[in-house]
Amino acid sequence: MFSLEKKTLLSVKSLSVGRNNAALFKDLSFDLEIGQIALITGANGSGKTTLIRQLIGFGKPLKGNISWFADSVGYLGHNNALNNELSVTENINFYLALYNKTRYFLSSTETMSNFTNDFINLKKIRYKKVKHLSVGQQRKLAIYCSVLNINLTLGSRFVWVLDEPMANLDKQSIKILLDFILHISQMSHIPFLNASVILSAHDHSLLENELSLLIRI
Repeated sequence: MFSLEKKTLLSVKSLSVGRNNAALFKDLSFDLEIGQIALITGANGSGKTTLIRQLIGFGKPLKGNISWFADSVGYLGHNNALNNELSVTENINFYLALYNKTRYFLSSTETMSNFTNDFINLKKIRYKKVKHLSVGQQRKLAIYCSVLNINLTLGSRFVWVLDEPMANLDKQSIKILLDFILHISQMSHIPFLNASVILSAHDHSLLENELSLLIRI
């Protein structure tokens, strides 16, 4: 467990990232602190997904440093990390086992229980194979599985990293997701969960009043 006196969960210093040694962006620096929400925005092809993959550790930057000070990280990639031949429940059980959790975790807090019921409507779709879900339902399940790595214990330090989480979601699902993101970040002030969220999106207007950091690339 890291010292709670340290507020920074992620530190990026003088980061330059590119493809085939050609820089997409240069000298990016920022610190993500407990309770903050950071949004990465930019045009198509600007490098949003590439940056997020670099933060997670997929690839090596041209230069610069990325330092993590979190106990655990939840990651949603550009593509859904789901097994299409398995049911919704089987996919969830896989991630619970991966993160050494039991199914009790899905209803362990009111926040998690509400997210389970309202966001993915687990009771309705739990026995369906992923390949039979709509594109939006698949994305919601991938988002849901990505947060199962959260550690709901006193003083834990968690960062939720989301690449284009609102793609293919309807307005109601976007609202539920944004409310959940806000709740996670606000839990840091109890203090209970020392959490932050970093996500990418084309449109930052839905979160502009709640953002701590706006990272344009």
